[in-house]
Amino acid sequence: MLEFKKVVEWLKLSPKQAFIIFVICSILLFDKGIIISKLGLEKPKELFQPYLGLVWLFALALLLAEVFVPTYRKCIKKYKQRKYLKHCKSHLHHLTKVEKKVLCEFIENDTKSIDAPLSDGVIQELATNNIIRLVATVSVHNDYFAYNIQPWAWKYLHEHPQLLK
Repeated sequence: MLEFKKVVEWLKLSPKQAFIIFVICSILLFDKGIIISKLGLEKPKELFQPYLGLVWLFALALLLAEVFVPTYRKCIKKYKQRKYLKHCKSHLHHLTKVEKKVLCEFIENDTKSIDAPLSDGVIQELATNNIIRLVATVSVHNDYFAYNIQPWAWKYLHEHPQLLK
């Protein structure tokens, strides 16, 4: 009988190993006798027939997991990014007058960078909502630091200039 420890080791197969086992088991299980008879594997096939199906299913499951798990993670990551971007864009629809004034500096001056005080609450609110970001940790002069508008916000505000009125 199979030991549990050996079963766990089987589950740790690399994708290449799982693919090789999958192909070999597929040949042994589904070949009509052409390849099996040429290789002289009729007797081993009969002897191991009950286990071949199980091994084939494990190899198939490992291969499918190797494909679907990264794809699933990628889809979830994209979904979360879109959801977050939607949240950030919704903030642009509810800007205060002072926030609009700050963002107008970027758009009206056609610049992606401004100098603003680090202690300014409005600047910090826009940075917290990922609309602008602190570019450098060294001040330009006194308490003023360089801030850049995020590329998505730049594009969105150019597409929807009414948000700044």
